[in-house]
Amino acid sequence: MTGTNASQASPYRWLIEALLVLLLIAQAIAWLGPAPLLGPIIKHLHIGLGAGGLLVSIVPACIVIFSLVGGMVSEKLGAVRTGIVGAWALSIGLVLSAYTHSYFTLLLCRTLLGLGYGVLLAPIATLAMGWFHPREWPYVNIANSIAPFAGATLVFAVMPLVYIATGHQWTTSMLYAGCALGVIAILFTALGLEPREDGTHGAAGGHGGGAVGSAMGEVMGMRGVRLVGVALFGSLWTFQIFTAFLPLYLHTTNGVSLEEANGIVAILPLTAAFAAAAGGIGAAVTGLRRPFMWPLQLLMFLGALGAVTFHDPAAIRLSMVAFGAGTSGPLAGILTTMMELPGMTPVKMGSAYGVVWAIGFAGAFISPFLGGAVAGKIGLAPVMIVFAGFALLATVALYLLPETGNGRRPVEAPAVGQV
Repeated sequence: MTGTNASQASPYRWLIEALLVLLLIAQAIAWLGPAPLLGPIIKHLHIGLGAGGLLVSIVPACIVIFSLVGGMVSEKLGAVRTGIVGAWALSIGLVLSAYTHSYFTLLLCRTLLGLGYGVLLAPIATLAMGWFHPREWPYVNIANSIAPFAGATLVFAVMPLVYIATGHQWTTSMLYAGCALGVIAILFTALGLEPREDGTHGAAGGHGGGAVGSAMGEVMGMRGVRLVGVALFGSLWTFQIFTAFLPLYLHTTNGVSLEEANGIVAILPLTAAFAAAAGGIGAAVTGLRRPFMWPLQLLMFLGALGAVTFHDPAAIRLSMVAFGAGTSGPLAGILTTMMELPGMTPVKMGSAYGVVWAIGFAGAFISPFLGGAVAGKIGLAPVMIVFAGFALLATVALYLLPETGNGRRPVEAPAVGQV
């Protein structure tokens, strides 16, 4: 429906958007599910911090590979068919996790989850851009930016309660989460639909989509796509180490209970959900993107430092607010900027989305695995302080992005011979 008048667009697009939001929530639940229960899992499986960190970081490792594969498969099979495969992989991976009794088999289940997460990325972006008019992109991206953090909030707020309600059985907690994701997979399988091909999918840059199979190579050559990839790399590096180990850090260092520590960390995704809305609304109303990207990203670095250096509970909670705002505030602007890059189309957007998240999740994979191993020798505090610095890398990358919003002069394609 891209390029059509909003009045001519099918109302079915809102059902598609609701399904995309559910898929984004499912991704967060599948990825971060073990984080609040990492202590009990480590104890039950008799593993160390490094191995425990790998249970979380193996998902980003798989995403690095399968987000690129998902982009290429989606070009050939279609976004909906590819998305169905990803949705079911998330559900099945969590359900199977409930029946594992060894570290190796649990790691295999986490690998399946990573496959599902990665394969889903390109279809979500393609459907969001393809079903909606460019004027609606900033607002759609608000919802799509909030959804992952809504899922993360559910993980940190609900999973500990489910764990307690099931008699401190982390496997049963995983089973219930997997069944919930199965319902989402059923809905998308039954109701998912490709956008109508009407010849108007040229999108922001006004150029066609190019030959099937060429989109991946084209988007890799876009400077804006590469900068977004670097920004996500730095942001996810910091985000992953904190979501994986901050509850354990607060529990062992500050002496708070595991439930209270998870409650403090739950402030992060909850704040992030509101910040994603605020940043997206600001970008949509003003027609500007950059003021709602790099300045907000800087808050992530400041919040990360505060979370590990402050000992006062109120100061730690305030740091989590800043961290959450910096984590999600820029996302709607980032997604809209990518859609508005010259030459971008729905198919290319799917490939670009896969590329940037492949780069980003490379950082998410390395961070907790490396951090957990080093922390075993020098402690968590210095590792988390150093790893917080990667949020600054993200800030610089976002600062270098061009302004694509209609609040300023539109970005034009470089002239011939221009660097």
